[in-house]
Amino acid sequence: NNHGSIECVDGQWYVFYHRSTGNSRYLRRMCAEPITIDENGFIKEVPVTSIGMGEPYKKGEPMYGYQACNVSSNAYIDKDKLVVKKGKAEVVYRYISTDDMDFSSISYEGTGSAAVTHKVDPDGALTIFIETDRDIEINHFKFG
Repeated sequence: NNHGSIECVDGQWYVFYHRSTGNSRYLRRMCAEPITIDENGFIKEVPVTSIGMGEPYKKGEPMYGYQACNVSSNAYIDKDKLVVKKGKAEVVYRYISTDDMDFSSISYEGTGSAAVTHKVDPDGALTIFIETDRDIEINHFKFG
């Protein structure tokens, strides 16, 4: 990883970068996202995803705390877990398989209890809304 390098792998271009993790500016996770270079040589901005070069999430597959690509100010990633402070928080995972975008339930494994709801954008981004009356830790989410 070279702070935003790009490379062609099997005919597909990717941007390689890292993002912070573990609620520390010194701990980082390596990430990779597919990119497209247009006929003028321009690269459209690519949103951070949870899966990078992997396949989209499918029903029943765990979405680990560290894979969240956006978290609200009331939550943070600590090592591999998602920590949610008392109150409300939002967490975003990208992307859900287009075959699995219409699902009815979401659950989590972790400490404490919380009210959890969700929405899926047409592009497959999953936003999870969490409300809790105490600090909790979430190992992973599953949807079905």
